[in-house]
Amino acid sequence: RIPPETAGAWGTIGVQSAIACPIVKQGRFIAAFIVHQDRPRRWSPEEVELVRAVSDRTWDAVERARAQRALRESEQQLRKALEIETIGVIFFDLSGTITHANEAFLRMGGYTRDDITQGRLRTDELTPPEWQDPTARALEELRSMGRSIPYEKECFRRDGSRWPALIAATMLTETHGVKFILDLTDQRAAEAAARQERERRDRLEREFVANAAHELRTPLAAIITSVDALNRGAKDDAVTRERFLGHIQRQSQRLARLSDSLLLLAQAESLHRPERVRFAVRPLLEDVAAELELPEGVTAHVAAPST
Repeated sequence: RIPPETAGAWGTIGVQSAIACPIVKQGRFIAAFIVHQDRPRRWSPEEVELVRAVSDRTWDAVERARAQRALRESEQQLRKALEIETIGVIFFDLSGTITHANEAFLRMGGYTRDDITQGRLRTDELTPPEWQDPTARALEELRSMGRSIPYEKECFRRDGSRWPALIAATMLTETHGVKFILDLTDQRAAEAAARQERERRDRLEREFVANAAHELRTPLAAIITSVDALNRGAKDDAVTRERFLGHIQRQSQRLARLSDSLLLLAQAESLHRPERVRFAVRPLLEDVAAELELPEGVTAHVAAPST
């Protein structure tokens, strides 16, 4: 029995008799295979069975075509993955033989395509002795879980040198797997350069702190000495008192300039651009001249603009 609207539609296009074979997969209606004629008739059991057989074969052909298309798409994706220049890809069997590798891996290790095709590359022979144990643990994990958690190790190049790598693997079949390898050479070099830069900055900071402490200690010591001399009686002599007070004033000004310089350096180290200001050099030179220990009969004169 067919619905009246379906019968009316069939009559419009001249269908007078038909066999409809539904295609059901996993309990779900997928499609219908229909054979019809333009005159009424009774279909024999043999004809019905033939339509059913053709229906099954037709659907099998459709599924094969879909599978082949999916396989082609998968192969295209795999080829694109193998062409990635920054990721090495190797295919291997559980005995350790590398059966295929992309150009990125060959370039990382300095190997040739002949090394692969002639079976000269093995995963265990690429691993230095001290990295055999973590590699064996990753292989056991691969066998038991079907994949390995990404781990780092060193690998041998063709010339015997080493290169650091980040590796992850997964099983494709019961006996074959694939590894994805990232060369960490540039990353390690960048980390080493950053570490050296931090060490250099730390050393400069220690030297700066030591120099700053020395520069601050000199005027402080002069002020303390002058105050001590005044307390021990120099304040009672007017000429001596004025000399020591002038000394204290100059050293105090020197401390103030040192403090300003330290603040300026701190601003230069911060993200903010320091403000540029004009600086009078003469007061600094006068302080230096006043602190000079000159032989008897020798005097120092500062010749510089006052601004």
